[in-house]
Amino acid sequence: MNRKYLYLLIAFFLGLQSFKASATKESEPIATVGEGKFVTIPYENIIKGNELPIYATQINVGKNYANTSFNVKIEYPEYEKLNAQEVLAIIANKKEIGEDIKVNSIMAVQRKEGVLDISFLPYIKRNEVYYRLKSCKIAVYRNVSAQARKTQDLTSGSERYAQHSVLSSGKWVRIRVNKEGVYQLTKSFLASAGFSNPANVKLYGYGGLVQDSVINYSGDKKDFDDLEEIPLYRDGSKILFYANGTTKWTFVRNKWRHINNPYSSYSYYFLTEGDNPATMQNSAEVTAYNKARTTIPAHSLYEEDAYSWYSGGQQFFDSYDFANGNSKSYQLGTEEIANEGEQYVTISFSASDASSATNVTSSVNSESLGRMTIPLLNNTNVGEQGNRARMLERTYKATTLDLSNSVHFTTTSGHSARLDYIRFNYQRNLNLSTPYFELCDPSNNGAGNYAISSANNNTKVWRLGISGRPQQNVEGSLSGNTLNITLPESSDRYIVVNTAETFPSPTIDKKIENQDLHADSVCDMIIIVPASGKLTKQAERLAAAHREHDNLSGKVVSADQIYNEFSSGTPDAMAYRRYVKMLYDRASSQNEIPRYLLLFGDAAWDNRMITKDWQNSSPDDFLLCYESWNSINEIYCYVTDDFFGFLDDGEGKNMTSEKPDIAIGRIPTHIESEAKAVVDKTINYMYNNSVGSWKNLICVMGDDDKKSNSLMGDAETIVKQIESNHKEYDVRRVYWDAYTVVKTSTGNSYPEITKQLKSYMTNGALLMNYTGHGAPASISHEKVLLLNDFKENKTNNLSVWITSSCEIAPFDSQEESIGECAVLNEKGGSVAFIGATRSVFSQRNLNLNTNLMRYILTEENGKLMTMGEALMKTKCALVSTSTGSTDLTINKMKYVLMGDPALRLAAPIGKVVIDSINGQKATGAKVNLAAGSVAKVKGHIIAQNGTNMPDFNGTVTANIFDKLEQITCHDNAGNGKDPFVFSNRTRRLFEGTDSVRNGMFEMEFPVSVDASYSNESCLMNLYAVSNDKSAECHGMNDNFAINSSTDLKNDSTGPALFIYLNNPDFRNGDKTNTTPYFVAMLRDSDGINATGSGVGHDIELIIDGNAATSYVLNDYFKNDFGTFTSGSVGYSIPELSPGNHRLVFRAWDMMGNSSSASLDFVAVRNLKPNVLDVTCNPNPAIETAIFNISYDRPLTDVKFTVTVYDSYGQIVWKTTTNGESDYGHYPITWNLTNSAGARVGGGVYLYRVSVSEGNGAASTKTKKLIILNNK
Repeated sequence: MNRKYLYLLIAFFLGLQSFKASATKESEPIATVGEGKFVTIPYENIIKGNELPIYATQINVGKNYANTSFNVKIEYPEYEKLNAQEVLAIIANKKEIGEDIKVNSIMAVQRKEGVLDISFLPYIKRNEVYYRLKSCKIAVYRNVSAQARKTQDLTSGSERYAQHSVLSSGKWVRIRVNKEGVYQLTKSFLASAGFSNPANVKLYGYGGLVQDSVINYSGDKKDFDDLEEIPLYRDGSKILFYANGTTKWTFVRNKWRHINNPYSSYSYYFLTEGDNPATMQNSAEVTAYNKARTTIPAHSLYEEDAYSWYSGGQQFFDSYDFANGNSKSYQLGTEEIANEGEQYVTISFSASDASSATNVTSSVNSESLGRMTIPLLNNTNVGEQGNRARMLERTYKATTLDLSNSVHFTTTSGHSARLDYIRFNYQRNLNLSTPYFELCDPSNNGAGNYAISSANNNTKVWRLGISGRPQQNVEGSLSGNTLNITLPESSDRYIVVNTAETFPSPTIDKKIENQDLHADSVCDMIIIVPASGKLTKQAERLAAAHREHDNLSGKVVSADQIYNEFSSGTPDAMAYRRYVKMLYDRASSQNEIPRYLLLFGDAAWDNRMITKDWQNSSPDDFLLCYESWNSINEIYCYVTDDFFGFLDDGEGKNMTSEKPDIAIGRIPTHIESEAKAVVDKTINYMYNNSVGSWKNLICVMGDDDKKSNSLMGDAETIVKQIESNHKEYDVRRVYWDAYTVVKTSTGNSYPEITKQLKSYMTNGALLMNYTGHGAPASISHEKVLLLNDFKENKTNNLSVWITSSCEIAPFDSQEESIGECAVLNEKGGSVAFIGATRSVFSQRNLNLNTNLMRYILTEENGKLMTMGEALMKTKCALVSTSTGSTDLTINKMKYVLMGDPALRLAAPIGKVVIDSINGQKATGAKVNLAAGSVAKVKGHIIAQNGTNMPDFNGTVTANIFDKLEQITCHDNAGNGKDPFVFSNRTRRLFEGTDSVRNGMFEMEFPVSVDASYSNESCLMNLYAVSNDKSAECHGMNDNFAINSSTDLKNDSTGPALFIYLNNPDFRNGDKTNTTPYFVAMLRDSDGINATGSGVGHDIELIIDGNAATSYVLNDYFKNDFGTFTSGSVGYSIPELSPGNHRLVFRAWDMMGNSSSASLDFVAVRNLKPNVLDVTCNPNPAIETAIFNISYDRPLTDVKFTVTVYDSYGQIVWKTTTNGESDYGHYPITWNLTNSAGARVGGGVYLYRVSVSEGNGAASTKTKKLIILNNK
């Protein structure tokens, strides 16, 4: 059932006394809505169809929520009777309505505090009469247990964590092993590691078993905090220790199961030296009464992780594909298998075939196990869509397992199929026939007696350590060759070892510099960088910018350092979360809780880099990412950064229903130059270096669809939300189905949309919000925008992209994606990108998009919410019942923020207010304007808090739009539904800019004769920016209409035009490059029609009379400042074929008169640029010299070289850089030092400037420079 939710924001101001546990009160009211006042329940006059309104809100219950239950009650309700129409709607809804309101409440935790999500249907039925709730008091009562405690104690940080890491002092060397086992530290090995005295060597760590996703702080299963010392076995010069591997085993339903560490193929430990190394203590003596056991449950495993069906997830498969031969055997031993007990063979197999099922017959030692039938790929059934393969796991009983075993498989011929693993469960004899074996008996709870055969005086039993309890020695009694022992806890892990054997040595990994993350204090922003250090400098730049601009404290941390202290040196995604949680737990107040986590590095779906796809990459260049367990389905396989943000106690197990506690973003690169580009763009955006009316523009895009009009409907929902809550923004609808489709043999296309969107991307838009189909390299099935459009875009007016679409931003892939290319584009693209990493569902996308747009445009304390916090709050809201759009699925987790989470949308905050239009009050009766006249507007600027800004001096830009039009779409996709209909302002009547002085402004605009004559309202959107760019404001007014015309003067002359290519000295017939820059200068006393109002009244550039090379340049026209009678157009013409061309430029004035001008030119590939002039300022120079280069290739990427020579012709200084400029003027600064960094002496120098494009020839100019001694 669809429900329409009513939203109400309620602030709860709860005193400290109301949260104190009471020893005398069994039930205590803790919160009442409205400070005890009645609350009015929002109500819609008409209940539409099967939609019933639900009232929903949240109540914060603070830190004291553990061991406490809450009762929510409706008190003092006031009802009113429903009318007949409403009763029919209730009945049609078939919702059971009771005599009393049923309140639903769910407890959630966010940022250390409990939050009650409350909702209810505000209707009752009594004596067959229906009523609705008008108002009430909502009271929350807390039932306190005998000893209420805090689940999240704000002082727990000091109790849970070491104040300093052991790595903070001393000499440390990290070692590694590739499998579990006993290892030997020989004198020569220790010497190669830098330790001369084996007697002083110490070992720390706990190896490479993957960490649980929920952190345990107490009990026998308490997680390690910092590194703990492992007592070494010492016998003379021999030093032994047991190392964990990367495969964790658990005993489930009397069988062993396993899981590999998905982040590392190696297990790590640390060597150091010091006095008094830990000695292995004997375990406490215990008594057990069972008969000594001689066997234990054991396991054996064959698994080769080498292949992924989907390029994602944690499951990997065997390298062999049975499509290359449908029969293969695998060898697997069963060490010391006993003749008693049951034997089990577990087989996990995968296959991918779309035509038929795959049969897999298996046998062990020629004993038939059975046949597995793996279903065919079926992407039509619900729940099976998106499968890349299918999997089955079967467990068979066996009777023929031996010390060595051959497992044979035969599959359906020609089908692609791969083994996952073979796992044996069997009973093992406690016979020490090998150098060591692991003893663990989960089938025996408590202490137990065991008899180990083939033992001698060198046989030792070690009880492996856990956090807080170091490794111990278990003493036993030797009788002949049988060692009888009593284990303190049989289900613990023990190692039985023959210490006389020779064991392998570990591998030296690297020397570890002293570090002490455990001493870190709380900070606002945490930036994690890859271990290689290549990106550290750029991360530090960004952290410094936030300290200066936003007063944010920040910490840049190497992933390698985090692994060392929080996962024993072994890469593990949980290490990131454990470090962040340590800082989170140490916060003593809400203000101290970390706010932002930036993962400053790329990621790989193959975190271990074990597949052929990634074998040539270095893990040290990447950060880890959390991948789902599923690896075969494009819907259920996903990558998410939300994993790192669940920081309250107990979180991490049920991530789809948990609320993230920190705002997270990622910069997906491992290349320093790309990192620098992102930081440059971010800092420029942060400091508001690029301003203009584009920052008031929001473009909302809606795709068409073969099944329905829902995608455009979802986009329209976003538009309505913006127009309802933020009317000041200039919202542009771009709905595919409203445009003419071009049908070709290769599919449909929308060239008009492509041009329009590229224009927005180049000229700028605050937000670009897309709803529709997508893929990593394209937007929509019609490929309206492609990856290269984002990769090659050039602009300083950077947008933020939000895409409700599939797989636009899979940052863990080797293939480039739109999201990554947009963010990493050095010269444009976007400053941030929010999109999905995998396939997503439209309804859930809409829920996320509406919440995200609500938060990202929300102002807090005079500032917009940061993008990371907006996405975090969106995901929290989707978990809450109070939002009306609950999503407890993985859908929301697939959305990521590529970019800086602490960056705010650079939107106007202050307000532009229109006081009068043509002398009439703008807030009174609707002002009527006459077409053909000149309208005069007066207004003023106010701050976000509503106060006037008399110190505001700058500019104001107005966009004037005609009345709303009803647009009926075309059903281009052929879904057969009723055409989608929406209203839009398609005709812009004017755009112009004027001055703001002392917070006041006046401006004039011509009222176009092509306007629609109507009493319906037109619209004026305004944007203002101060001269120092410190304040931006926006506003709107729709209290005017154009419903008449003046007596038009006798004017039939169009605008005066002056046009050229590349530079004003261009002569008709000259040569140009193949992407020349077109400039037109226009003047007309009636104003220039740059809005396209009037049929065919666009500013147009037509090349060779070809529609494919014709361009509407309305958006490229700029009025000269302070006037509507003149302006200019600048446009970089797309690539032309070499040869002769003719262009025609046409423009109209506001009275409907046109003019045109033409140029002939010859396009030449690799034509060298022309250096028009070069100057040096100042000249003579004392401290610096700025070379100003004037050239004829505006908006073209060219190479500039400046070379300075002394009087002997020797090169003193030389620099080469690539760049472009809007108007063909490029500055290069020299600090008057030579290549060695020394100051050059005074004298006369020559400088030569060289300009070239691509691999073409260069043009040069040489001039003289005088340098004065700076004494």
